[in-house]
Amino acid sequence: MTAPVDILAAVDFSPDACRAGERAAQLGGAAGARVTLLHVLEERFLGRMRRLLQAAPEAQLAQQAMAELEQQATGWRQRHGAAIECRVRAGDPASLISAEASTHGLLALGAHGHHRLRELAVGTTAQRLVRRVVQPTLVVHRDVTGPYRRVLVASDFSPHALAALRLALALAPEAEIHVPHAVRPWLETEMAWAGVDRDTIAHYRDEAEREAESDLRTFVASAKPHTGRIKPHVEHAYAPVALKRMAAHIGADLLVVGKHGKSLTEELLLGSVTQHVLAESPCDVLVATAPEPPGSLA
Repeated sequence: MTAPVDILAAVDFSPDACRAGERAAQLGGAAGARVTLLHVLEERFLGRMRRLLQAAPEAQLAQQAMAELEQQATGWRQRHGAAIECRVRAGDPASLISAEASTHGLLALGAHGHHRLRELAVGTTAQRLVRRVVQPTLVVHRDVTGPYRRVLVASDFSPHALAALRLALALAPEAEIHVPHAVRPWLETEMAWAGVDRDTIAHYRDEAEREAESDLRTFVASAKPHTGRIKPHVEHAYAPVALKRMAAHIGADLLVVGKHGKSLTEELLLGSVTQHVLAESPCDVLVATAPEPPGSLA
């Protein structure tokens, strides 16, 4: 994938969703891709309006939403040179956004929508959609000030991590790409509890880091085209901690992760790195996907 063919941005007019719409416009303008802005009139909201007005308000509300979408799109077309189409639909937001996303190369979402209290109880719309759609999904936290310049790509050497790296190279062609791999210290802790001496633990740690560095070089080289702007790092920490620390250190404006890692069991028991990142990242998060081989559980 060299660039997204089409970009869909879900816009509910919340601040985060408007940031997502503008980021879609910026990426679309830079890549020459078509951008679609989608606003969903939620069926629950329409039902309340019908009871209050004792009438069917869909047509009027759709017209108002389309006017607001077009107003937003006009400014983004001027700033970013993007080709933007606006659409308004009525129904369940997650279902409609998922269906619409299936015809696009990239989905852009705000980190939070208007219903923050409900999101706290059931998980954000962004988190639910990331689990549901098969397309790469960009969750936008920040205002758009220009193209992405400092990108952090999480790596566990899985096919999803490789897809994440390739997507980062395509979507951020001017950015410096940092690729950390986290070597977790849990086995060292268990060794210490078992009474293993410090020299043996230090030897194990050195061996693990050398192996990780070799694997990381091989992994980075497989993400063609390989350019000098890719900077690999081995970090000795739990992955979410390492990513958060490095994101702050380099001033990352985009963090790219694979939708799944190597271990489905670990994801079920501990919660995936992706879910940690979506909940806690201060910068935009791009979730990449890779095709699963038949019978794969990873």
